[in-house]
Amino acid sequence: MSSPRLLLFGPPGAGKSALLGAFVQAAPALKAELIDESEGAQRFQVHPSEKVEKVSGLFSGEVTVLDCSGKSAHEMLKAPHPFANSHPMKKPIIDADAMVIVVDVSAPKKQVNDEFRQCARWLRHLHEFRGQRTDIAALPVFVALSKCDLLAHKEDTFETWKKRLDEGKRQYDENFRKYLKQHNPGFGTLQLKVVATAIKQPGFSDKRAKAYEPFGVAELFRECLKSATDFQRRRHTAQSRLQNVVAGLLGTVAVLALSLAFLIEFQPPPERITLDEKVLLALPKQNATPIERLRGTVKKLEEKEKKLAEIVEDAGFERLPAETQNEITLYREEISQYLRLFQESQEILKLPHLAKNDAELKELEKGVLAFSLPAARAKDWEETRVGRRMRLVRGEYDTLNKELAKETKWIRDQIDENKKLEKSGYRLLLDEAPDSPQEAKNWHRRFIAQLNAKPPTPRDDNVPGVSRVIYEDLGKFEPVRTAQKEWKTSKENLTIISDLIQKKLTAGS
Repeated sequence: MSSPRLLLFGPPGAGKSALLGAFVQAAPALKAELIDESEGAQRFQVHPSEKVEKVSGLFSGEVTVLDCSGKSAHEMLKAPHPFANSHPMKKPIIDADAMVIVVDVSAPKKQVNDEFRQCARWLRHLHEFRGQRTDIAALPVFVALSKCDLLAHKEDTFETWKKRLDEGKRQYDENFRKYLKQHNPGFGTLQLKVVATAIKQPGFSDKRAKAYEPFGVAELFRECLKSATDFQRRRHTAQSRLQNVVAGLLGTVAVLALSLAFLIEFQPPPERITLDEKVLLALPKQNATPIERLRGTVKKLEEKEKKLAEIVEDAGFERLPAETQNEITLYREEISQYLRLFQESQEILKLPHLAKNDAELKELEKGVLAFSLPAARAKDWEETRVGRRMRLVRGEYDTLNKELAKETKWIRDQIDENKKLEKSGYRLLLDEAPDSPQEAKNWHRRFIAQLNAKPPTPRDDNVPGVSRVIYEDLGKFEPVRTAQKEWKTSKENLTIISDLIQKKLTAGS
């Protein structure tokens, strides 16, 4: 087998390359050679530069490390569906035997929270995509909390600093698992572990830590290599077993094919099927429901319609009982009418996510609402594939319209609050009495809150009941689009009033 493949992944500035450099620095006997470089990543081969025995205590194997660029990682983290398109990093990620997702915990809290949400959502997409491919379970994924040395306080000892890191790891681990809800076994699962790292340890008064030496880096890479090697071995074993199964199935199919060819070669001449037998095979059973009469794929219904047409064109059709003739004719007309309606439904019953803008959405919805089952067959066909499809698509448009109304109402409420705040701001500006600094401060506090107001639902969450539409997409459609423009204008007006109030207070002082 080739050397295990380790992928370093994370947003720009997270410290991926620094981790790899710190690891090589911590183990002088190791050598990291750049073997390939592209726009999206750098590929290194890390191996002992001397005899294995001399470094076996730290790193006794060889590993291929793919250092993903921050730009490529940022694109995937921001994409609504990161594994839906042919992104250049898609194949290296799927081929990886272990992954290290690097998160900068020294960044501002808002940035840390945003990056956590992006990473957690990306991991959830990775889990779902690997599950669809029926990939080997328990892919090792290490979340490396980088730059932990910047979390140290002046009064910290090594033990207090380490306890703070352990608590941070525990919280990250709980939050990731809660977000992923990954507790059920199956294909494509991820084996998640959170570790704390620093390319240098801070100096402490108790001198128990080795200042300026990497913390947790060597341990991280050693465990990554062990986990990647184990995963690669399990993947190779599964592939070997799959090949054996495929080979066995091919052999079985070959034997069956030979047996079938033998039977075809020596089978007796077929007996001629009578017209009565054809009628018996073509007609549904007595008292069959409409769903049973129209059951099957389009191809099967087309074949049944063809057989009914052959019966009608048969010379002996006129000799059949009038009741049977009428039943055959009506059944053929029913299938023909249903197939025409099915073809029409494929062209008209399109889901909302296919609309690129508001005009297309209205046009699609107009067609969906105009589509209907034939009046004479509406009740009988409501549980057929076409009937269920019509209800499903109409339901999605109805749900989307309700979500658009709900989103619009929230934005309109913000606009109303902004207008109220705007009026009170004008009163502060026009009031000729001595200014109240406290009143101005209260107004400014409300202004900041309104300026930073965000919808209660995360923008990258899926809209429940609407296929492949996230809350961010609602801004493409009316009336949300118009409301958002007015909301932006109201915030701009508040900003102008805020500047005038600040100037008035400055002039008054």
